[in-house]
Amino acid sequence: QSTSFALVALSQYMKQYPVGGELAFTCRTDEESSQNVHTAQHYWTTEWEPQGASSSLALENTGQSPLFVRLITEGIPAQGEERASAEGISLAVSYMTLDGKALDVSSLPQGTNFQVAVTLRNPSGKTLRNLVLSEVFPAGWEILNTRYLNASADSTAIGISYQDIRDDRVYSYIDVLPAGKQLTVKINACAVYPGQFYLPPVSCEAMYDRSIRANTEGRRVEVE
Repeated sequence: QSTSFALVALSQYMKQYPVGGELAFTCRTDEESSQNVHTAQHYWTTEWEPQGASSSLALENTGQSPLFVRLITEGIPAQGEERASAEGISLAVSYMTLDGKALDVSSLPQGTNFQVAVTLRNPSGKTLRNLVLSEVFPAGWEILNTRYLNASADSTAIGISYQDIRDDRVYSYIDVLPAGKQLTVKINACAVYPGQFYLPPVSCEAMYDRSIRANTEGRRVEVE
């Protein structure tokens, strides 16, 4: 029924604003020579992989039809160059001792047990669905998988549908986060191996909606 209504609305729009003509344009990048495109289709896509740290893309419309350009970029920031962001959902990470006191994890004595608490909040007016919270831990920390002790840290908390606990990371899956609500996911960990390590960003995203995502910055930590 929803699809039918959408098609009826779209047909009325196309009747009012008909699309005609052919696409003709020139696509030019730094890495390759110009590409001349001439097609009767109403859309055209391509993949482009820049070779350097920066690059440019130039489009020249050589036809009679207007062009509407959409550029999607993807990449993995270099270590230490991540920027905290929040789009449609907010994310806050706190570190505490097991008795609930705030803890600075920049430098931890070997053998310190602590808790990582990630709070997700839905500030929007709509329900968010199919969220996955990704927590990757430094090599000097170990996740205390207390499922073996039948005392898992929030693995059965209301709102968490499933937790995938691995050697160095935890994925928490949340089916529904209602509008205006928040959810806290807690994981127990221990500073085990001495040395300096990198703490990757904590991130959360909607698996089927790229516009809903948030992440923290990465940073250096030490186990003494």
